[in-house]
Amino acid sequence: MVRIPASWAGARAALAGSGRSGGPTIIRRINVTDVSRYVVPVTVDLGNDGVAPPATMPGFLAQSGGPVTSPGAFANILFATVPAGTYLVNWTVTLAGTVGASDVNNFALYANGAFVTSSVNAGAAGSYPQTAQMVTLAAGSGNLKILTNGAGTAGSQYSATIAQNNGIPGTATAQVGPQGLGQSWSLDQCYLSTSAGQFDTAQCVVYVGPLALPQSAVTGSLQGGSSQFGLGGIGLADGWFVWAVWSGGTPGSLCYLRVTGAKTVLAAG
Repeated sequence: MVRIPASWAGARAALAGSGRSGGPTIIRRINVTDVSRYVVPVTVDLGNDGVAPPATMPGFLAQSGGPVTSPGAFANILFATVPAGTYLVNWTVTLAGTVGASDVNNFALYANGAFVTSSVNAGAAGSYPQTAQMVTLAAGSGNLKILTNGAGTAGSQYSATIAQNNGIPGTATAQVGPQGLGQSWSLDQCYLSTSAGQFDTAQCVVYVGPLALPQSAVTGSLQGGSSQFGLGGIGLADGWFVWAVWSGGTPGSLCYLRVTGAKTVLAAG
């Protein structure tokens, strides 16, 4: 048995009462708004959309520790908090004062609290460069330490250094581009800078495309601390970016990329 909703039955009765139940069915067309009126291309200034999030040059500056006189076992000669990353650590240990057999190979390198290797040095005053060590430091608590293995000779003086390190890879990358279906950019100028200033030793190469590939480069190596150049109306569609890749800069410095021009977006008509 087919059940008719009460609301339908009520509507039918109302029609019957109005005398229209037996008349012809009237079909009214529902007006539909043309969706194309909501996708009209509008061109506006690129503004802040052309500013890339800053990138940070990896690595750390040179670190030094000591002198520590007559150190005990596991004495802290050097402690450095460093950013997460992979590094080839170049380190040097130095002995001075009254030294002897107890000081032979008596330094040790640690990364994030884990033993890496002991030093190779004689029991005589002098500086001893060590074999570079590759280490990877996790985010959150990156540190490098140089400790003693055992107690040093009474009157000995222990020092250590770790050279400036640019990390592996030693590059910083910033990118900016259209975000959103149907959006496109036309670019006029590109600006590069770093927090270290115009005399920064960093070099920078700019790419335009889906990825920062050699065939996508639009510049040679530029002065990364402060450069400006024209982009001649280069167009970007969704999925394409301007990439800036810095190398050789000051560890920990911020790298900035900004492009100017116009963007075309879809808007209501």
